[in-house]
Amino acid sequence: MKTFSTNRPLLAGLLLAVLAGCGGSSDSERYETLPPQLSYASLCGLPPASSETYRVLEPTGGRCIAKAGFALSDPRRGDPYSSNPQDRREVELKIWYPVAVGSSQPRAEYASKETMQGMDFDLGPTAPRTNARAGGPMADGQRYPVILLAPGLGAVVEMYTALAEDLASHGYIVVGINHGRISGVIVNGEGKIIRNERLPDDEGSDEMLDVLVKDQAFVLDWLAQRNADSGHLLGSHLDLARIGAYGHSIGGATSLQLQRQDARVRAAINLDGTVYGDLSQPWSKPFLILASERPTDPSYLAIMKLQRNVGSSEVLAGFGHGDFSDVKFYVEQYNRNNPVKKGLDPEMFFSVRGEDALRLVREKTRVFFRTAVK
Repeated sequence: MKTFSTNRPLLAGLLLAVLAGCGGSSDSERYETLPPQLSYASLCGLPPASSETYRVLEPTGGRCIAKAGFALSDPRRGDPYSSNPQDRREVELKIWYPVAVGSSQPRAEYASKETMQGMDFDLGPTAPRTNARAGGPMADGQRYPVILLAPGLGAVVEMYTALAEDLASHGYIVVGINHGRISGVIVNGEGKIIRNERLPDDEGSDEMLDVLVKDQAFVLDWLAQRNADSGHLLGSHLDLARIGAYGHSIGGATSLQLQRQDARVRAAINLDGTVYGDLSQPWSKPFLILASERPTDPSYLAIMKLQRNVGSSEVLAGFGHGDFSDVKFYVEQYNRNNPVKKGLDPEMFFSVRGEDALRLVREKTRVFFRTAVK
């Protein structure tokens, strides 16, 4: 079963060990891709980062980007993973988007202090340097296609920042979703830290996938409401006729099932996630499965038999299940700067270099969504 069961102790052991031991000229709006003679920071006039030791891989698009956060609660649904019957399902959103020219906001944090606290580690001054600004008005003049992004079980969407920033730099609004008590941690609207308290060996299930799909349908409803509000950051900027979804592990499985069940979602990418739920009905909308170099997952075979010439599946050479996130890229940066090297679980991370892995996944994601959504 392919689930990214990155519980808090495992994630802390990886990232803490590694990391603890956009405005600009108006010309930036003219670029579809980043010109080779320019760095992204120069193009967007990004301020110096507090730490230059660790960085998020630069985006390849020509649009400057920003990041904003929102905490949501679904009043119609209780939380089956809470011991309190009064608790509602809650999600935390991290949204990357094209930012208006001339924005002077500082660089966005890789993750909030509350998220770091909830995951039991503190990156401190060595936190990765992002390529997005911390808020700011949306770039005017057009509506942007919307892509939902979901993390693996026990992970947080911030661990996929390199994927999200890149897609946003090509003119998408990327809505990252941390799911209460399933993702590693969320910070709710009251500032309360809600952790994933599941056991380390816990895996996904049909029941969990159903909860995740309903969470994402709720997010789509919320986005439609905000799009109708001219005073909101997102107001009139979302092209809700062009929606896609992607995710890692159970987040990828959720994307596939959401696409099939929700008419609003046109296309989906599954990054190496065992697909739970009903596999008896055909897939009739475009999808892409990017799989790690492991024995073929039976759920992929079932889906490929049911797809109506709209789906494709590809095994990525040298990829382990963990190679779809930012983690290995940071390990490589750490090891270049420290005499005592850090290792990674060989069952999760295979031979591909972290930077190469991110570049390949980003490229395949861009190509697919450009054809199927944009």
